Amino acid sequence: MARLAEETGTKENPWRFRPNLVVDLEGGGAFDVLKWVGRVLRLGGKARIGVTEVDERCVMITLDPATGKASPGILKCVVQQHNKCAGVYATVLTPGEVRAGDSVALEA
Repeated sequence: MARLAEETGTKENPWRFRPNLVVDLEGGGAFDVLKWVGRVLRLGGKARIGVTEVDERCVMITLDPATGKASPGILKCVVQQHNKCAGVYATVLTPGEVRAGDSVALEA
């Protein structure tokens, strides 16, 4: 989200992408999550999710969820510079409580 805001000159707004989970990659590349398809993430102490596919973005990311104001440059950037993809889909494998600040790790 930070990379896209930088590339498009817009304010960083995670809600624009309607996420269920936001992960700070702490030193990883901005689009490294796209390489996680087929992998399993452990969230906190117990929860596990399987990353199933990349998220090919649509016009919804151009709309600010609070104001409805459109920023079409965001989708244009995702399409032209990131092969239409920003984020991933996942499914719960092992349920568990996840809190802000919990660790996130790729399983081997």
